Amino acid sequence: MPGDLQTKTEPINIVLFGPSGVRKRQAGESLASVCRHQLPACKVQYLDVADFLSVSTHLLLDYTPKEQQDEVTQAIARLAVSLKRANLNIIGLHASHLSYGIPVFPCSAEAVSVLGPHLFITLLDDVYACRARLAGDGYPYSCYLLLNWRVMECGVADHLASACKVENIYLAAKHPRMTAYRLLFEPRMPRLYSASQITAVRDDPQLRQEIEQHRRRLHQQFVVFDPLTTDDRVLVNSLPKEPRGTSITIGTEARWPCDLSDLGEDYACLVAENGSLFPFQIDVREAIELSTPLERRSFRSPIDAQITQRDFRYIDQSDVVSAYRPRLNGHESSGVAAEKRYAAGTGKRPVVEYSTQDDLDKFYHETESRPFSTPLLGPACTTPDQFYGKLAEIAKRESARRYGQRRRSYARFEAFRDAFARPRK
Repeated sequence: MPGDLQTKTEPINIVLFGPSGVRKRQAGESLASVCRHQLPACKVQYLDVADFLSVSTHLLLDYTPKEQQDEVTQAIARLAVSLKRANLNIIGLHASHLSYGIPVFPCSAEAVSVLGPHLFITLLDDVYACRARLAGDGYPYSCYLLLNWRVMECGVADHLASACKVENIYLAAKHPRMTAYRLLFEPRMPRLYSASQITAVRDDPQLRQEIEQHRRRLHQQFVVFDPLTTDDRVLVNSLPKEPRGTSITIGTEARWPCDLSDLGEDYACLVAENGSLFPFQIDVREAIELSTPLERRSFRSPIDAQITQRDFRYIDQSDVVSAYRPRLNGHESSGVAAEKRYAAGTGKRPVVEYSTQDDLDKFYHETESRPFSTPLLGPACTTPDQFYGKLAEIAKRESARRYGQRRRSYARFEAFRDAFARPRK
């Protein structure tokens, strides 16, 4: 009986990190909702550290760094008392604050360990969306500063995860809530990074539809780390080579919608896209700053450097990389090529590639042999059936390898799921 199982199952505590503006509370409640749907016998609660502070967060940000850490430590201790009220606790914390633009780190490893965390998830979101939300609260930070804040939040969360001996998973807040659930309670399900053409197909409705059908198939079958769920590049995609005027208008069409709620409520985004943000304007000088390379050794702008770092992290979190039509109409995506190189080298992940024969013919017609071309560590498929079949086969094998290496840490989540899951018909 569910009641008997509840007495035998230890609570699970999930900690959500992410900079202000990500809307952790909304993401936490969204994750709690899908968990209640999938685990109907389970009592789930979202707890936010802000609700346990003795002062308003607006006042807290005026404290010295030591005072902020002392206050947050006490708030975490008060929050910990409430953990016994539920079987599954989803907890919202900040790994970093900005006080007058200066970073402060309010969470000590000792304080966070009091919560007995089993997993960290660090949430990301479009920087322009975070900026709009914070500006509405009286904090009109620049996109450049918010990009740096995101990096700090991720890095400190990684440090805290290491100190607490738990995994920290990066996840864009526009991923389906089902993705987060599966990361928690379906550890045997293959984890996949989805690489495909984006820039080259934005303005082609037919090709976009093909990519969308592909995305839906993957999300229904796998745990997918989907790069479409964050798109900071809309801030600079419209920047002309010789800008005129003082601002650029970013229209609704600039953002490729990533919502998959047509697959069911459980596939809705953890934090929904707010269409009312568009159109909006960005100062030309700020757009130039965001698109200007910081170093000659890479020639990557601040936005592109973050795209690279985030997508490589997603590959590290995956079992296999899916490369869908990387040479579409003979045009090779530089982004997918870089992801394939990373997977083949540092990432040590197999890649399953699908290219139509027409794509290959056009590519070979325009391309000469190169001694240092990107290697493909995996099968190259020329038909959809072959591609999806090989992808499922290799993903299953690689997920089994990962599962075997982490069996002990996954066992707690599987036992918890089995104790509270909806009875199978």
